[in-house]
Amino acid sequence: MKNLMKNTELFLFIVLSLIAVNTSSTILADQPVISGISESSIKAGDTCYTGYSWMAEQFANIRMRADLNDRGVIHAAVNASASSNKDEKTTTNIEIERLYMSIYSEKSDISAGFMRIPFGYGQAFKPSDFINPRNPLYPEARLKGVLGANAQFYHIQDIKIQLFAADRSDSAQYIEENSIVAGGASLDYHNPLFSVQTLYAIQQPVEHSSNSPVHFAGLSLKFDAIAGFAIDTLYAHDGEDSGEPDGLKAAFGIDYSLLKGKLYLLMQYFYNGTSSLKSSDKLDKLYGSDEWYKLSPYDRIPANGFHEYYRRHYLLLNGVYNLSDYTSISAIIVANIEDYSFIPSIRTEHQPFQGLTLGLTFRIPVDLYVINGGSKGELGPHHAGYKNQLLIDASMRF
Repeated sequence: MKNLMKNTELFLFIVLSLIAVNTSSTILADQPVISGISESSIKAGDTCYTGYSWMAEQFANIRMRADLNDRGVIHAAVNASASSNKDEKTTTNIEIERLYMSIYSEKSDISAGFMRIPFGYGQAFKPSDFINPRNPLYPEARLKGVLGANAQFYHIQDIKIQLFAADRSDSAQYIEENSIVAGGASLDYHNPLFSVQTLYAIQQPVEHSSNSPVHFAGLSLKFDAIAGFAIDTLYAHDGEDSGEPDGLKAAFGIDYSLLKGKLYLLMQYFYNGTSSLKSSDKLDKLYGSDEWYKLSPYDRIPANGFHEYYRRHYLLLNGVYNLSDYTSISAIIVANIEDYSFIPSIRTEHQPFQGLTLGLTFRIPVDLYVINGGSKGELGPHHAGYKNQLLIDASMRF
């Protein structure tokens, strides 16, 4: 069944591309633009379960954009990959990444299809971007789209009003197979001093037994005062146990550039009020067993559902230094400041010529168990599933 769905997705993508390419010149302002990226990578490291392991992957993202006489645009993108690792033979995969259309008028835009609907101004942690959030631990990860629609209105100067609806069932915390639809509105205001966004959304219950919808309210603010400041918040509430935890998520970040823009620094604090664990709780409580670490991360089922983060207080530090116009080095640390676990990573990139980027990334989870044999932490090697990880990649844009 899954193979049939993948083949259907590919067929739809090809049909849409052919329609756009063959549409008459009276509709298309220009010929469709094809672009994309091709990436080869090797990931290797010491896992906590199978010893040293490796995975080789070839990935391609191919995008098409067709403009419709300045009144609209069709976007389509497909991901294709082939991978092999120590324990499995080569597997291939093709999936739709984007497939939507937008219609423009003088003071409004309407989009519908499989797309991203982002929110918020947070630098790394971005709670208000709730429909399909990015994980700061893996900033290089490509986010999938969601099936949805939005309408944006610009009738008042410096103000944007947006109405939106989307299926959130692909979000990380849900393992349900049914659709989970959320819809709402957001308002953005921009001026030279600051930008602010507010949003409200209502979502159908995750649990079939509940009749209570989930309510979301978000606020995001950014401004410059020597350094750049960003505050990003989201509050979730349900009247009954509908499967979405109540609580506030908030991120506060400061970023600053110096040395004529060569060095970029970021510090961000993240508060996760929907956490499953208290400061005094061990990870044993999360999984209902003191032998959870004997299972791989893919085989564990948290008692209160899947989430990207399970405690309340986190700190992120990030620095990027441009050695030249073609070479940079960056470091990022995501730390759980309750159980003293953290994952530092360092990455260097070099562009031998325009369009080609060579990269090297190294990560190593650390917790009290690694340091002195203490308790196992959320961001430590046993919970992350690996002791160290090296990624070598080469990507070419076209």
